[in-house]
Amino acid sequence: KTVYASVTAFTLAAAIFDLLKTLPAGLQTSLHLDLVIGFARSILPWYDLNLGWVVPAIAGLLVGLIIRKIKNR
Repeated sequence: KTVYASVTAFTLAAAIFDLLKTLPAGLQTSLHLDLVIGFARSILPWYDLNLGWVVPAIAGLLVGLIIRKIKNR
């Protein structure tokens, strides 16, 4: 359970950035999302390829595995 929750949480954060990027241009402008999208573009590898979720998912997997290992001691 811990691994699944960790991967989901990390991926959700990246998915929110992707959602904001796919909003219509007019809505992005009215919500002033340029800085948020630029921030996501700068920290998420492959964000422009719609694969910005990959690195956070791997990070979530590693964190979840570490937590599970600590709990099972």
